[in-house]
Amino acid sequence: VMLIHSYPSNLNDIAEFCKQQKWRCTRRLNVKGSEASVTLLYDFAYFAYEDFTRAKTQLVIVTIDEKQR
Repeated sequence: VMLIHSYPSNLNDIAEFCKQQKWRCTRRLNVKGSEASVTLLYDFAYFAYEDFTRAKTQLVIVTIDEKQR
């Protein structure tokens, strides 16, 4: 599993959760050429085609309502 983010406000919590789950957690710009069976795109403001090609089997898109921050 790989979680890709673009520096969310709760990055420390997200990184710790990924570490506990033994998931890869990386910044959006660090994934050129990387793929994972399960890919989570976490709180992106916009998407590019490249973002969707990171998933081999499952793609999960997590969005955060701006008003709840």
